[in-house]
Amino acid sequence: MQNLISELPHREPFVFLSEIVGDSPNGFQALWRVDGGEDWLRGHFPTRPVVPGVLIIEALGQCCGVSLLARQTGIQRSGMLAQADVRFRAPVAPPAVLTLTSQVDREFGELIRFQVSAQCEGRTVAEGALVLALTAL
Repeated sequence: MQNLISELPHREPFVFLSEIVGDSPNGFQALWRVDGGEDWLRGHFPTRPVVPGVLIIEALGQCCGVSLLARQTGIQRSGMLAQADVRFRAPVAPPAVLTLTSQVDREFGELIRFQVSAQCEGRTVAEGALVLALTAL
């Protein structure tokens, strides 16, 4: 399962999944470890660093992407973010470990909608839906 992360089209420094910790036929659970030393934190509220919501959405999208890769048979395809409807429930201050969950909700031809959530220290910090459009790798 871990090598699915390396199959994503993303490369460092834009890979946010640290580890896959669970899978089901229609979803995945992964961890994102934010140690607090990431370069992008220097400018995102320097006196009180906060993990940007847009990066949480990207990490959730990568979790969805791993789910797509695991379902592949035949032609290798990836997903590009087509829509995001995510609500943020609490800020995330580093260092932090986010538990990211994606579950296929509905498929519309080349579009796949996932229900997603991010938890940190046992509480939900973001939840909603992401739609990925299938693309050739």
